Amino acid sequence: MAEYNIDNPILFLKGTLDASAVSSRYAYDDSTGLGPSGTNIPLEYDITVNQIDAQDIGSSETRSGGSRAYTGLDIKTGDWVTTAFGTVCLQIVSITSKSETEITFKAKDVDAFSYKNYKTNSLGTAGVAEVAFFEVSDSGKPLIAGEDASAFFGDKVAVDLIQSRFAIQEEDERYRIEFDSAQTAVSESQVVSIDANGDLIPFGAAGASDFKLGYLTSLSYGNTIAYLKPFNTIIDDFAKPELLTGSKGEFYYASTVTPGTITTNSSLGSDKLYFQFKDAVPTVITASVVNSATAGGDTLIVNGVTSVSGARTTSEIVSDINGGTATHFVTASEVASTTALKSYDNSLTPANGDIVFVISVDSGANFVYPEITISDGSNNATVSFQTSDGTFPGLGAYQTVSANQMVTDINTACNAAGVNITASTETNTNGNNNAQFPKLVLTLNSGSGITITEFAVDAANQTFQQATAMPLTATATTDVTLRLTRADGGDIMLTGAGTFVNSNGIVSSSMGSPALLVMIEDEEGSGVAETGVQTRVDYNRNPSATSNDGDTTGLTITYTPYDDGAVIIKVNGLQVNLGDGAKDQGCYFSADGGTTAKTSAAIAAGDTLYWMGSIAAYQLETDDDIDFVYDASSNDV
Repeated sequence: MAEYNIDNPILFLKGTLDASAVSSRYAYDDSTGLGPSGTNIPLEYDITVNQIDAQDIGSSETRSGGSRAYTGLDIKTGDWVTTAFGTVCLQIVSITSKSETEITFKAKDVDAFSYKNYKTNSLGTAGVAEVAFFEVSDSGKPLIAGEDASAFFGDKVAVDLIQSRFAIQEEDERYRIEFDSAQTAVSESQVVSIDANGDLIPFGAAGASDFKLGYLTSLSYGNTIAYLKPFNTIIDDFAKPELLTGSKGEFYYASTVTPGTITTNSSLGSDKLYFQFKDAVPTVITASVVNSATAGGDTLIVNGVTSVSGARTTSEIVSDINGGTATHFVTASEVASTTALKSYDNSLTPANGDIVFVISVDSGANFVYPEITISDGSNNATVSFQTSDGTFPGLGAYQTVSANQMVTDINTACNAAGVNITASTETNTNGNNNAQFPKLVLTLNSGSGITITEFAVDAANQTFQQATAMPLTATATTDVTLRLTRADGGDIMLTGAGTFVNSNGIVSSSMGSPALLVMIEDEEGSGVAETGVQTRVDYNRNPSATSNDGDTTGLTITYTPYDDGAVIIKVNGLQVNLGDGAKDQGCYFSADGGTTAKTSAAIAAGDTLYWMGSIAAYQLETDDDIDFVYDASSNDV
């Protein structure tokens, strides 16, 4: 993520809003009421800002060198943009192009904070509103400085409002973690860890890591964002993310082979230093045009390494960049372009303002079914839209087919006929009833193209094209898109000469995230030294009845004994000898269904106790009382 570099002056640039359009909306119907079925608020905008004033600085250590100024070229993903009132703060999540005086980018109202607090997250009126760009510190504090700051805000209350926006998380000592999917295994107020997939799970639950992350304070945005009060220090800005070669759930050790370095191989390390609880989010830059090419005077410098010079095609650019990956840590690739048709392509608009068929205008007394054929160039499928999934808002007699139902009908017909086209939906921002009527998208998986032939109109006399605002043909493309990826989540800083860099999406990015680590402040990260403590969690338990040697008692040990300590088994208060890697005593522990007896030192949480009745001289009954007497780690109990 973009953060302040202490070696450089603080960036603060102002400009004028030139254009702003909603690009996505709040996606979840949750308690906020901001989702599709509620107020359906904007969350991300496509924005252009021009008339950016240069900011004079005193240092030559920046991109401008001896010119000693920040310009629009110094704005990067991860920076923030705000209004003169301080009420709206949006984070830049991608940049399409930038110059000294103009920048085009996408920005997000993170956590919908601005809208929740001020009922708006718009930067204002294009051509009128002034905006400013600023950075945040490593600890998340907004950095407001520079020659234009005082003049831009005027009223110091505006700066206080910005500081309040960032202070909430800081003063609450909460750490914000985003996940790709909803975290359904945990709830607020639990002590949490992670499972093998990197998802949050209650500490001590089956499949949980034995490392306590912290206390879960809250979940939001469809439970995909978790707020955690960590027990130990979280490191999210590791200086050299390329050194983090481990995976979630692994420990890093001080290397005993190369002093001063780290390793995930415990046999080559000594002290535990970090626990990795989230893998890196790669930094990705994707060109906004296809078939990118450099011209004769162009150069591209990737993280300080000159990588491309002169006229090069997309494939040659990929080869040139990948030749230096070991030095700049960036990998280039060609991504085949998708052949697709979408609602509103070619400036089409739906006949009645929404993407929808009407199959009955009299509450189902009579039906008219629209029909098409769809082809991938080789195979054809006939689709008749005969299933309504709702009624038109305010017109209950009008039974409708939204794009959601169209997707089902089209995919069913295409799968049956072997047509390599997939239908899907996309969030709509252009219609009158966007939450109910999303866009329709048809994607060619293979074939020479997409061809739609219209056969029958709907009850409102709409053709397929009139109802969906979709073109009827698309030829398969051979275009490719240039993509740059830094897998470790570190920055991709792009500079160079000519017109290639800083245009068409080829701009620097800091929107990846290095692997998230927890610093281990003692052997097990609990904040206090680990010791063995007596636990009574496995006392007074009733077994399954046994009748033969090797029968299971049905009882498992809850914790791994501390420091390979002994486990004493008592039946109705009397001690029974425990096998030590053999089945020669009254009972033994096993992790493989009773086949192999574990040694005393190898007993671990979850192992099951098995009974040897011929040696113990009696069998177990369900009303017997069994105690496991042992010490567990103070970090576990």
